[in-house]
Amino acid sequence: MTVPQRPEPARSDPDAGRDELSRLDLCAELAAAAAELRHHLLRGDRDVANLLGAWIDALLDEWNRRRD
Repeated sequence: MTVPQRPEPARSDPDAGRDELSRLDLCAELAAAAAELRHHLLRGDRDVANLLGAWIDALLDEWNRRRD
């Protein structure tokens, strides 16, 4: 009796999904930074909120760089 084997997935360009994955990483990072920013604003911690705002700006710059 022969055991059926799974067909191998089609091999496409390995870089094809990389951009999409990197955007997902940035989405998660942006969401976390925004949540932390709101938390520090509610606590009245303006210094940390300003740093997080700068971090969010850097993440958005990276998002735009990857889009081009």
